[in-house]
Amino acid sequence: MSKIIGTCCICGEERVLTFEHFPPQSAGNKSPVFMQRADNILPINNVLYGKKSRSHKGLGDKTLCQSCNNNTGSCYGNSYSSFATQGLKILQERKLERDLVRFKLDIQPLNVFKQILAIFCSTDRAGYLRGLPQMKNFLLIPDSKTFPSGFKLYMYCTLSNQHRCLGMSSTLIPEIGIGKYCEFNFRPYGFILAEQSLPPEDSMQDITGFLAYGYNEKAEINLQAPYLTVSSPYLAMYG
Repeated sequence: MSKIIGTCCICGEERVLTFEHFPPQSAGNKSPVFMQRADNILPINNVLYGKKSRSHKGLGDKTLCQSCNNNTGSCYGNSYSSFATQGLKILQERKLERDLVRFKLDIQPLNVFKQILAIFCSTDRAGYLRGLPQMKNFLLIPDSKTFPSGFKLYMYCTLSNQHRCLGMSSTLIPEIGIGKYCEFNFRPYGFILAEQSLPPEDSMQDITGFLAYGYNEKAEINLQAPYLTVSSPYLAMYG
């Protein structure tokens, strides 16, 4: 297979790009999936409009250089996998209670937060997040807690097989107006990163507070998040 040279979505260097799983393989992301990206949605005259691509490795793409892939994976991947495994067990046990699901989790909150942001950098192929002054150090220095201001990270839960991996864009949300968001979901969670914007659904759980913890610090966290059905490729639209 030929090598792909491109801009790493975290460090910004022109290097050979490696496959980044969204989320890590150990979070259940091993099976082949069909994906739709931003260029499959807009513009409508694009030859890729409405199409899907198949990934045999699981949800992901070649977005990171080997160094950034290894560094973020080794520092945050296992923490996210534990977060996902615990959440999936709770969600599957409460299939009939999907309006608002309560989670009690033993996790490493800052590690989880950084893994989610690493995924968002990979899905934001235009490089907006990568270009923020503090983002590179925040992700590549595990102890760093200097996160770009003006952002909030929101969570919902879902068992949907439809996946969104959408970079930062301006979107019109009914009753809210135009907001600036990116979105990613893979069971049991979905995440919205909002810049200077209200969440698309007001019941979404704000997990920006994960920044208050230290690297590798463990904590028992109580969360409650709405169950939302993802059935289209369009950002912030739920069934």
